[in-house]
Amino acid sequence: MARMLGISVKTLWVWQRKGIIKAVRLPTGKLRYPRSEVERILRGMGVESGGSGGP
Repeated sequence: MARMLGISVKTLWVWQRKGIIKAVRLPTGKLRYPRSEVERILRGMGVESGGSGGP
């Protein structure tokens, strides 16, 4: 996730703690970031999302 956003894992964690990006905590305790949140952050960064990654 951090790589997709072009940020460090620590920055992703800080953003989650500050409420910049919302995470869903699984019963195992792990965090997951909904696609809608990732797309919202990418739009805010001026990055297009939703493609196949190819030309």
